[in-house]
Parts: sequence; structure tokens; C-alpha cells
Amino acid sequence: MHDKKKIMIIAGEISGDLYGHPLVLELMKSGRQLDIFGIGGPRMKSAGMKTYYDSSSWGTIGMIEAIKKLPHLYLAYYDISDKLKRIRPDVLVLIDYPGFNMRLCRYARQLAIPTLYYFPPSKWSYNHEDVCDAARTITRVAAPFEHTFDIYKKAGANVEFVGNPLLEIVKTRNDRTEILKKLKAGNGEKVISLLPGSRSMEVRYMLPVLAETAAILKSKILNARFIMPISSSTISPGTGITLEYIKNVINFYGADVSVETDMTYDILSVSDFSIITSGTATLEAACLLTPMVIVYKVSLLTEIYARLMTSLPKYFGLPNLILNKAVVPEFIQKDVTAEIISESVVSFLNSSQKLADMKDELKMVVKNLGEIGATKKVSDMILGMV
Repeated sequence: MHDKKKIMIIAGEISGDLYGHPLVLELMKSGRQLDIFGIGGPRMKSAGMKTYYDSSSWGTIGMIEAIKKLPHLYLAYYDISDKLKRIRPDVLVLIDYPGFNMRLCRYARQLAIPTLYYFPPSKWSYNHEDVCDAARTITRVAAPFEHTFDIYKKAGANVEFVGNPLLEIVKTRNDRTEILKKLKAGNGEKVISLLPGSRSMEVRYMLPVLAETAAILKSKILNARFIMPISSSTISPGTGITLEYIKNVINFYGADVSVETDMTYDILSVSDFSIITSGTATLEAACLLTPMVIVYKVSLLTEIYARLMTSLPKYFGLPNLILNKAVVPEFIQKDVTAEIISESVVSFLNSSQKLADMKDELKMVVKNLGEIGATKKVSDMILGMV
């Protein structure tokens, strides 16, 4: 009888949980005797992973937020590094969340535990030293973007381009007619979706702007229908965000927006246009070829810190970063106003040519994500290591 192979997976935030979920399912169905445990969110737990901490509320934006979370993250880190030392898994799999995961990766290297990093740090890093350090520390890298593969390859890492799991994750559950019926969207209505982000701080910053934008657009676009998809993990206990809070903010601005839970892909697929908070959702919309504008806002203090301490990338939105050009309009900080955003949305909705051009560019973004099958490739890499 073979002993069970031990796989520890550490996935931070909601996006890590999104990528980790199909990976755990894939490993579970490999037929191997496996014990899978670590840190993840509700999706990974539902796939059968033993979770020591739920990381779905770990995503922070801004310094003040991060400082508040630090004590909790430090405790989790010391507890997990202790478990790493005691349990000594056959492989440590890290998904995204670089601040936490790179520290753990260095510790695993001291303990001679092999590591695989999926969605490795500095995805868009232009700081060569960071990448070289990561390349030296991580045993194997699974790169989800061609761009990531190139910079890690150059840095001498043992890296494989696996493609992006969103290609297999982003699926609609129903066809267009069914979805529109479910949303009670009338014929000829222009569906505009509003995505305020998945982290609680993002929702607090972005929700008022999106609600106000919807109120302005209502008078500018005939038969506009506004829908806000919310993930249940965003309104789960402990985030401080409730459905009631979201609806109150929308009502305060006099906007007419219906809020739907756990229908994001369906809603994006039938949207004529979308206003999206920068993050994974922008890439999910790209996979569905949904035209969009990208918006993002953090506190002034965080902005000053970011400008002083880090070299900011040319673009923020993932579709723009992937092609290294402005495929999708992006508005950040002082440009995040209802007036500016609504003007941009109107200019697209009034021009079928501009919409068609953006869809063509989004097809190029999707092409850059590689072939379908990332999850299976990463699972095979992990099984090869144990």
C-alpha cells in the first residue's frame, strides 16, 4: 500500500480560489492517493481540499487596509510555516498572492521541499532582479501568460507556459435567450453591466461611482438596462458588505440597477457593454468578448505611496497589459468620475464601428492566453513532482 502523497496548496484571495478550484478537482480525479490541504476559499474547500484558513477576505487594496490585515496574516503565516515544517508535504503549490507566498516559498527551499508556483509573482514586473530572485527560489513555474513565460525563461527559471485557466472556467450556463428571460430583459434593451470588484474595499470605493454613472447614463441611452452581478463570496460574512448595503448605495444615487448573485458570466455574456473594476473580471469579460471600460480607484495615501515607491506599469487593466496597448479605455484615480465614465460609454454605444474594433482586439487578448487545458497541465506538473 502506497502512502498518501501530501500536497499543500496556498491560494490567496478570491482569484486564487477561482484558479485553485478546478486544480483540486483535477488532482482528486487523478486516481492517485493524495492528501490535499492548505489555504484557499470556499470553492477549493467544496472541491475537497482541507482548508486551514479561508483566504477569500485576504484581498486588500490600499495601505490602511493592508496594515489592518497584517496581524492576521502574520499569525496565519507563522502557523502555516510551522505546519510546512512538521507535515513536510511532497510539494508546495503556490497560487498568486506574492507577498505571502514568496516568503513561504523561500522557507520551503530551506526545508528542501519542492515548490510549484502557478500565477507567479511580478506577472508584469519590469524589475529584473525580482524575477531572477523568484526564478532561483521556485522549483517549477507554471506561467499563465506568454509574457510571464518570457520573463521567467529569460531569468533562467524552470518554467512552462500552461495557458490561462479562465479559458476553461469562463462558461455560460444558459444560452442568450434563456439568460435574458431569467434577467427579465426586454427586447431591444441595451444591457449594461456594472462590476464593482470582489474585495470589500473595492466595493466601497467603486460602488458609489458606478451607481452615479448608471443614473447619468439612464438619461443618455434609451432603453438601457443596468445589472450588477455580485459573487456570493463578496457578500459572505466577515466582508462587511451585504446585499442591503449595495442596494442602499444604488438607491441613494437614484439609479435603477438590478443586483444578481452568482450570475457573472451569464450577465457578461449578454451585456452590450460593461463597466468593470480592474482585476480578474476584466479578463473574464475579454474571454466573452464583452466590450468594456476599466475603472480603478484607491485612497490618496495609497496612490502617493505607489507613485513614490514603485514603478507603475503603463497600463492597469489586464487586457491592456497582455497586448501592451490600450485595447480598452481605463480610468484611474481622479478620472474615476461618473461624468467621464458615462461619456466614454456613450461614445462606444453610439458607434458600432468602435464596438467591433474593440471586439477584434479582445480576440487578440484571448489568443494570447494560449490553449484550453491549463488546469490539466498544472495538475500533471504537480503529479510529476510527487
